[in-house]
Amino acid sequence: MPDQTPTVRTEKRRAKRQSLYIAATISLGADQGLACSIHDVSETGARIATARPESVPDRFTLLLTRHGFPRRECRVVWRREGLLGVAFEKCPAVSEQT
Repeated sequence: MPDQTPTVRTEKRRAKRQSLYIAATISLGADQGLACSIHDVSETGARIATARPESVPDRFTLLLTRHGFPRRECRVVWRREGLLGVAFEKCPAVSEQT
Protein backbone atom coordinates (compact mmCIF):
# COMPACT_ATOMS: atom_id res chain seq x y z
CA MET A 1 0.00 0.00 0.00
CA PRO A 2 1.48 3.42 -0.98
CA ASP A 3 2.50 5.87 1.72
CA GLN A 4 -0.32 8.41 2.31
CA THR A 5 1.80 10.83 4.37
CA PRO A 6 1.50 14.40 3.03
CA THR A 7 4.69 15.85 1.62
CA VAL A 8 6.20 18.83 3.38
CA ARG A 9 7.56 21.59 1.14
CA THR A 10 10.98 22.85 2.05
CA GLU A 11 10.90 26.57 2.70
CA LYS A 12 13.67 28.29 0.71
CA ARG A 13 12.97 31.88 1.74
CA ARG A 14 15.53 33.68 3.87
CA ALA A 15 12.97 35.99 5.51
CA LYS A 16 9.50 35.38 6.94
CA ARG A 17 6.62 36.39 4.65
CA GLN A 18 3.76 38.65 5.74
CA SER A 19 0.42 38.33 3.96
CA LEU A 20 -1.16 41.57 2.82
CA TYR A 21 -2.95 43.13 -0.11
CA ILE A 22 -2.01 46.58 -1.35
CA ALA A 23 -2.29 48.24 -4.73
CA ALA A 24 1.00 49.30 -6.32
CA THR A 25 2.49 50.16 -9.70
CA ILE A 26 5.27 48.53 -11.70
CA SER A 27 7.23 51.37 -13.30
CA LEU A 28 7.94 50.72 -16.98
CA GLY A 29 9.79 54.04 -17.37
CA ALA A 30 8.92 57.35 -19.02
CA ASP A 31 5.67 57.86 -17.10
CA GLN A 32 4.43 54.37 -17.97
CA GLY A 33 3.20 52.01 -15.30
CA LEU A 34 1.43 48.71 -14.91
CA ALA A 35 -1.11 48.27 -12.12
CA CYS A 36 -0.39 45.42 -9.72
CA SER A 37 -1.16 44.23 -6.22
CA ILE A 38 1.23 42.94 -3.61
CA HIS A 39 -0.07 39.74 -1.99
CA ASP A 40 2.73 39.05 0.43
CA VAL A 41 6.04 40.61 1.31
CA SER A 42 9.18 39.92 3.32
CA GLU A 43 12.39 41.86 3.91
CA THR A 44 13.89 40.24 0.81
CA GLY A 45 11.04 40.08 -1.72
CA ALA A 46 7.35 39.87 -2.58
CA ARG A 47 4.65 38.07 -4.55
CA ILE A 48 2.93 40.41 -6.98
CA ALA A 49 -0.19 39.91 -9.10
CA THR A 50 -0.62 41.71 -12.41
CA ALA A 51 -2.78 41.24 -15.50
CA ARG A 52 0.25 41.26 -17.82
CA PRO A 53 3.24 39.58 -16.15
CA GLU A 54 4.83 38.95 -19.56
CA SER A 55 5.10 42.76 -20.02
CA VAL A 56 7.20 43.19 -16.90
CA PRO A 57 10.97 43.47 -17.48
CA ASP A 58 13.37 41.28 -15.48
CA ARG A 59 14.32 44.31 -13.37
CA PHE A 60 11.95 47.14 -12.47
CA THR A 61 10.99 49.70 -9.86
CA LEU A 62 7.93 48.91 -7.73
CA LEU A 63 6.09 52.08 -6.71
CA LEU A 64 4.24 51.55 -3.44
CA THR A 65 2.12 54.72 -3.61
CA ARG A 66 0.76 56.86 -6.43
CA HIS A 67 3.37 59.50 -5.55
CA GLY A 68 6.18 57.03 -6.23
CA PHE A 69 7.62 56.85 -2.70
CA PRO A 70 8.37 54.56 -1.07
CA ARG A 71 9.67 52.40 -3.88
CA ARG A 72 11.70 49.21 -4.20
CA GLU A 73 14.07 48.05 -6.92
CA CYS A 74 13.06 44.50 -7.91
CA ARG A 75 14.40 41.52 -9.82
CA VAL A 76 11.93 38.92 -11.14
CA VAL A 77 12.70 35.47 -9.72
CA TRP A 78 9.70 33.58 -11.16
CA ARG A 79 6.55 34.16 -13.27
CA ARG A 80 3.32 32.09 -13.08
CA GLU A 81 -0.25 32.70 -14.29
CA GLY A 82 -0.61 36.38 -13.44
CA LEU A 83 1.90 36.31 -10.58
CA LEU A 84 5.50 37.41 -10.16
CA GLY A 85 7.93 36.47 -7.45
CA VAL A 86 10.45 39.27 -6.96
CA ALA A 87 13.60 39.80 -4.92
CA PHE A 88 14.36 43.28 -3.64
CA GLU A 89 17.67 44.51 -5.02
CA LYS A 90 18.49 47.11 -2.39
CA CYS A 91 16.90 48.88 0.54
CA PRO A 92 15.36 52.27 -0.24
CA ALA A 93 17.13 55.38 1.00
CA VAL A 94 15.43 57.00 3.97
CA SER A 95 15.67 60.45 2.34
CA GLU A 96 13.49 59.45 -0.65
CA GLN A 97 10.35 61.38 0.26
CA THR A 98 8.28 63.93 -1.63
